[in-house]
Amino acid sequence: MIRALLSLLLLTGPAWATSITIGELEYLSTSSQGISGYKVIFNTVGVTAQPLTFANATLFVGGRHESIGPISTSTLPILFEGGAGLGLPACPCTSLRLQLLFQGSGPITFMLANGQQFTTSHMNVTLLLPTSGMFLMPGASAPIVLTPVPEPETWALVTTGLVAIWPHFRGRTRKKLAAVPVTCSR
Repeated sequence: MIRALLSLLLLTGPAWATSITIGELEYLSTSSQGISGYKVIFNTVGVTAQPLTFANATLFVGGRHESIGPISTSTLPILFEGGAGLGLPACPCTSLRLQLLFQGSGPITFMLANGQQFTTSHMNVTLLLPTSGMFLMPGASAPIVLTPVPEPETWALVTTGLVAIWPHFRGRTRKKLAAVPVTCSR
Protein backbone atom coordinates (compact mmCIF):
# COMPACT_ATOMS: atom_id res chain seq x y z
CA MET A 1 0.00 0.00 0.00
CA ILE A 2 2.69 2.48 0.99
CA ARG A 3 4.66 1.48 -2.11
CA ALA A 4 1.65 2.28 -4.30
CA LEU A 5 1.33 5.77 -2.82
CA LEU A 6 5.06 6.45 -3.10
CA SER A 7 5.04 5.28 -6.72
CA LEU A 8 2.13 7.60 -7.45
CA LEU A 9 3.95 10.56 -5.91
CA LEU A 10 7.16 9.78 -7.81
CA LEU A 11 5.28 9.59 -11.09
CA THR A 12 3.48 12.91 -10.55
CA GLY A 13 6.55 14.73 -9.17
CA PRO A 14 8.14 15.58 -12.54
CA ALA A 15 4.85 17.09 -13.75
CA TRP A 16 5.01 19.77 -11.04
CA ALA A 17 7.34 22.70 -11.70
CA THR A 18 8.73 24.98 -9.03
CA SER A 19 7.45 28.49 -8.42
CA ILE A 20 8.95 31.33 -10.43
CA THR A 21 9.71 34.90 -9.35
CA ILE A 22 8.72 37.54 -11.90
CA GLY A 23 9.25 40.77 -9.98
CA GLU A 24 8.96 42.67 -6.72
CA LEU A 25 6.42 44.73 -4.75
CA GLU A 26 7.99 47.49 -2.63
CA TYR A 27 6.89 50.17 -0.18
CA LEU A 28 9.22 53.07 -1.02
CA SER A 29 8.55 55.60 1.75
CA THR A 30 6.26 58.42 2.87
CA SER A 31 7.35 61.98 2.11
CA SER A 32 7.16 64.92 4.50
CA GLN A 33 4.05 66.01 2.52
CA GLY A 34 2.30 62.75 3.51
CA ILE A 35 2.55 61.03 0.10
CA SER A 36 3.52 57.36 0.13
CA GLY A 37 5.10 55.59 -2.81
CA TYR A 38 4.54 51.96 -3.77
CA LYS A 39 6.45 50.31 -6.61
CA VAL A 40 5.86 47.21 -8.72
CA ILE A 41 8.77 46.11 -10.87
CA PHE A 42 8.82 43.11 -13.19
CA ASN A 43 11.89 41.19 -14.31
CA THR A 44 11.23 38.05 -16.35
CA VAL A 45 14.54 38.06 -18.25
CA GLY A 46 15.84 34.51 -18.17
CA VAL A 47 12.61 33.31 -16.53
CA THR A 48 9.93 33.40 -19.24
CA ALA A 49 10.37 33.02 -23.00
CA GLN A 50 8.15 36.05 -23.69
CA PRO A 51 6.89 38.95 -21.56
CA LEU A 52 3.70 38.10 -19.66
CA THR A 53 0.55 40.18 -20.14
CA PHE A 54 -1.96 40.74 -17.36
CA ALA A 55 -5.54 41.92 -17.87
CA ASN A 56 -5.36 43.98 -14.69
CA ALA A 57 -3.14 44.86 -11.74
CA THR A 58 -4.67 46.11 -8.49
CA LEU A 59 -2.87 47.36 -5.37
CA PHE A 60 -4.75 47.17 -2.05
CA VAL A 61 -3.67 49.40 0.86
CA GLY A 62 -5.63 49.89 4.07
CA GLY A 63 -8.99 48.79 2.71
CA ARG A 64 -8.74 50.86 -0.49
CA HIS A 65 -7.47 49.85 -3.90
CA GLU A 66 -6.30 51.22 -7.22
CA SER A 67 -6.32 49.33 -10.54
CA ILE A 68 -4.20 50.20 -13.54
CA GLY A 69 -5.69 47.93 -16.21
CA PRO A 70 -3.71 45.84 -18.71
CA ILE A 71 0.05 45.64 -18.21
CA SER A 72 2.98 43.59 -19.42
CA THR A 73 6.06 42.38 -17.60
CA SER A 74 8.03 44.41 -20.12
CA THR A 75 6.47 47.55 -18.58
CA LEU A 76 8.80 49.92 -16.76
CA PRO A 77 8.33 50.09 -13.00
CA ILE A 78 4.77 50.91 -11.99
CA LEU A 79 4.46 53.55 -9.30
CA PHE A 80 1.39 53.97 -7.11
CA GLU A 81 0.94 56.96 -4.81
CA GLY A 82 -1.10 57.18 -1.63
CA GLY A 83 -2.15 60.16 0.42
CA ALA A 84 -4.80 62.85 0.84
CA GLY A 85 -6.84 63.25 -2.35
CA LEU A 86 -5.32 60.13 -3.96
CA GLY A 87 -6.89 56.73 -4.59
CA LEU A 88 -4.75 55.00 -1.99
CA PRO A 89 -4.03 55.96 1.62
CA ALA A 90 -0.57 56.91 2.80
CA CYS A 91 1.38 54.71 5.16
CA PRO A 92 1.89 53.86 8.03
CA CYS A 93 0.29 50.67 6.77
CA THR A 94 0.18 47.10 8.00
CA SER A 95 0.27 45.42 4.60
CA LEU A 96 0.21 45.81 0.83
CA ARG A 97 -1.56 43.35 -1.45
CA LEU A 98 -0.97 43.19 -5.20
CA GLN A 99 -3.43 41.24 -7.32
CA LEU A 100 -2.47 40.34 -10.89
CA LEU A 101 -5.10 38.89 -13.23
CA PHE A 102 -4.36 37.07 -16.47
CA GLN A 103 -7.00 37.06 -19.24
CA GLY A 104 -9.63 34.35 -18.81
CA SER A 105 -10.76 32.42 -15.79
CA GLY A 106 -8.90 29.12 -15.97
CA PRO A 107 -5.28 28.11 -15.56
CA ILE A 108 -2.78 29.91 -17.81
CA THR A 109 0.08 28.11 -19.53
CA PHE A 110 3.14 29.83 -20.98
CA MET A 111 6.69 28.93 -21.96
CA LEU A 112 9.64 29.42 -19.63
CA ALA A 113 13.04 30.57 -20.87
CA ASN A 114 14.36 26.99 -20.52
CA GLY A 115 11.69 25.67 -22.92
CA GLN A 116 9.44 24.08 -20.28
CA GLN A 117 5.75 24.88 -20.06
CA PHE A 118 4.50 26.52 -16.85
CA THR A 119 0.85 26.48 -15.75
CA THR A 120 -0.41 28.87 -13.08
CA SER A 121 -3.71 30.23 -11.81
CA HIS A 122 -5.34 33.13 -13.67
CA MET A 123 -5.06 35.20 -10.46
CA ASN A 124 -1.88 35.86 -8.48
CA VAL A 125 -1.75 37.61 -5.10
CA THR A 126 1.43 39.01 -3.55
CA LEU A 127 1.38 40.12 0.07
CA LEU A 128 3.87 42.48 1.70
CA LEU A 129 3.82 42.25 5.49
CA PRO A 130 6.04 43.86 8.15
CA THR A 131 9.10 41.83 9.08
CA SER A 132 9.12 43.37 12.56
CA GLY A 133 6.71 45.65 14.39
CA MET A 134 3.19 46.53 13.27
CA PHE A 135 3.90 48.70 10.23
CA LEU A 136 5.83 48.40 6.99
CA MET A 137 9.19 50.09 7.01
CA PRO A 138 10.41 52.13 4.00
CA GLY A 139 12.22 49.84 1.56
CA ALA A 140 10.24 46.73 2.60
CA SER A 141 9.66 44.44 -0.36
CA ALA A 142 8.24 41.05 -1.33
CA PRO A 143 8.88 38.95 -4.44
CA ILE A 144 6.08 38.51 -6.96
CA VAL A 145 5.91 34.75 -7.29
CA LEU A 146 3.81 32.65 -9.65
CA THR A 147 2.96 29.25 -8.21
CA PRO A 148 2.31 26.29 -10.49
CA VAL A 149 -1.00 24.49 -10.59
CA PRO A 150 -1.32 20.91 -11.76
CA GLU A 151 -1.72 20.49 -15.48
CA PRO A 152 -4.66 18.39 -16.72
CA GLU A 153 -2.27 15.52 -17.46
CA THR A 154 -1.16 15.51 -13.81
CA TRP A 155 -4.77 15.37 -12.61
CA ALA A 156 -5.41 12.46 -14.99
CA LEU A 157 -2.37 10.58 -13.66
CA VAL A 158 -3.33 11.15 -10.01
CA THR A 159 -6.95 10.14 -10.67
CA THR A 160 -5.86 6.97 -12.45
CA GLY A 161 -3.61 6.07 -9.54
CA LEU A 162 -6.34 6.67 -6.96
CA VAL A 163 -8.83 4.61 -8.97
CA ALA A 164 -6.25 1.82 -9.18
CA ILE A 165 -5.70 1.63 -5.40
CA TRP A 166 -9.32 2.27 -4.36
CA PRO A 167 -10.38 -1.43 -4.56
CA HIS A 168 -7.57 -2.27 -2.13
CA PHE A 169 -9.02 0.09 0.51
CA ARG A 170 -12.59 -0.92 -0.23
CA GLY A 171 -11.79 -4.62 0.28
CA ARG A 172 -9.99 -3.89 3.54
CA THR A 173 -12.95 -1.94 4.94
CA ARG A 174 -15.41 -4.72 4.08
CA LYS A 175 -13.19 -7.33 5.74
CA LYS A 176 -13.01 -5.26 8.94
CA LEU A 177 -16.77 -4.79 9.02
CA ALA A 178 -17.37 -8.50 8.45
CA ALA A 179 -15.07 -9.39 11.35
CA VAL A 180 -17.01 -7.29 13.88
CA PRO A 181 -19.49 -9.52 15.73
CA VAL A 182 -22.99 -8.13 16.02
CA THR A 183 -24.95 -9.01 19.14
CA CYS A 184 -28.47 -8.16 20.07
CA SER A 185 -29.59 -7.93 23.65
CA ARG A 186 -33.17 -8.25 24.84
